[in-house]
Amino acid sequence: MKNSLSNKHLSIALYLLILCLSLAACAAPPPPTALPTQPPQATKTPFILPPTWTPGPPTETPIPPTPRPTWTATPTNTTAPTMLPSPTAFPPVRIASADDHPVPNYSLLFLQLGVIRQWRPGGEVADLITLAGTTDRIDRVQMFDVSSGGALVVLLRKNSIGQSEIVAYDRAAGAIRWTKTLPIENVTALELSPENLWIAYAESGTETKPGEVGVILVETPDQTAILAECAFSCADLAWLPGTQTLIWSDEGGIWVGDPAIGPGQTPELFLEPPVVVLNPGGNDVTGVYMLGAFSPTGRYMLLTKADGQEGIPIVFDTQTGRVMEVPGPFLYTPPGLNVVWAGDDTLAVARAGLATDSRPSIELWVTAPEAEALLVLGNTFFVGNSPAQAPFALARLVDGRVRFALLNFSTPRYSPGNGLYFLDQIGDDLLQLTDLPFLTVTQALWTFDGSGVLLLTSRKAYYVPTSGAPIYEIDAFLGVGACCYAWIP
Repeated sequence: MKNSLSNKHLSIALYLLILCLSLAACAAPPPPTALPTQPPQATKTPFILPPTWTPGPPTETPIPPTPRPTWTATPTNTTAPTMLPSPTAFPPVRIASADDHPVPNYSLLFLQLGVIRQWRPGGEVADLITLAGTTDRIDRVQMFDVSSGGALVVLLRKNSIGQSEIVAYDRAAGAIRWTKTLPIENVTALELSPENLWIAYAESGTETKPGEVGVILVETPDQTAILAECAFSCADLAWLPGTQTLIWSDEGGIWVGDPAIGPGQTPELFLEPPVVVLNPGGNDVTGVYMLGAFSPTGRYMLLTKADGQEGIPIVFDTQTGRVMEVPGPFLYTPPGLNVVWAGDDTLAVARAGLATDSRPSIELWVTAPEAEALLVLGNTFFVGNSPAQAPFALARLVDGRVRFALLNFSTPRYSPGNGLYFLDQIGDDLLQLTDLPFLTVTQALWTFDGSGVLLLTSRKAYYVPTSGAPIYEIDAFLGVGACCYAWIP
């Protein structure tokens, strides 16, 4: 009985073993089949983001920043001049005479051998004033200044016994208002204040006497005052725009004084004097600032150094005290670097082609008081075709247009493109008004409306109308030894 159960159990176990082996054989995977060869995957290059851009979350819509003007060192605008037909010959120049002369829109005051004279729009050239106590028509006028409307003329002269006199002349009435004798010698500057309230003068010093800054009240010339003594010599002076506050420069810096306080006041130091390096191995010396034009808003002022690095304009922020030289290359030789305020705190800089080995240009620099650099380059206008040409004699009209002359300073021959131009920096327009002969011009004086310009060379004087009318040589017409010109209404 036991044996029969054992055989039965054995048969059952053997059956189960065979069944399990069969199932295992059916579930075993087939031998692996090789996959087809895949091409190598390309290596991904990460994006290089601009350093000034920080990406936000992928689902976030970025909010545009508040629009602000962006100025870069790369010219954002270049304009070529609209050229008139280029002449093939030297533009003709006429010799002015009593019968043939130009007719400008304004009168011209000037000095001739110590006499102050006037060239009227009608063509008459005559003495403006005859001073008492003179002999041989030598009035010994050294300098003069004119009110903005042209009605008041003040002049400094030496009288017949060698004393310094300041004379106030009422041009509308044709009469001398008063004459004031002062114990001053070498006067370096004479300036009327806004609204013709004060006359200020600056005097150079000597080895035994420092220079002085003084004022005279126009309506009551007996009221005079010495505001300050200068650090040896008073170099220059000017009035702050829209005020009766006087500033002057000497070796101690730029100073501020109030004529209404009178003598005995302590001037305020406005700006430290510049430091000038004579040469790499030399000692630093103290320079002197010469005062230039204020910007239309009155905040910024142009300065130049009287010693060393002549011709490099400097912008002075009168509110913060920051100063910055106008950046970029320039020529130490004429015409150097010409600048003018082209608008509210925008400076136009005339760059000679030889300074950059490129075409001559006019750059517009914008003041940026909150930026690291006080001046930031805006637009650049190319104004000539030859690197030898240079724009100069920049001036600004009341409507905002910049006027200038363009000449080739490298050749004694006429060059096409020499001429007078208008630059409208708002409309990006550049227009040639007239052609110019070759002139080694040292100074230019534009009329108020831009209808003409007085060009001065080392020996000659020319009047050039912008209407295309003939150019006139006028030095003999005005008289031998004429100098120190000023247009007046």
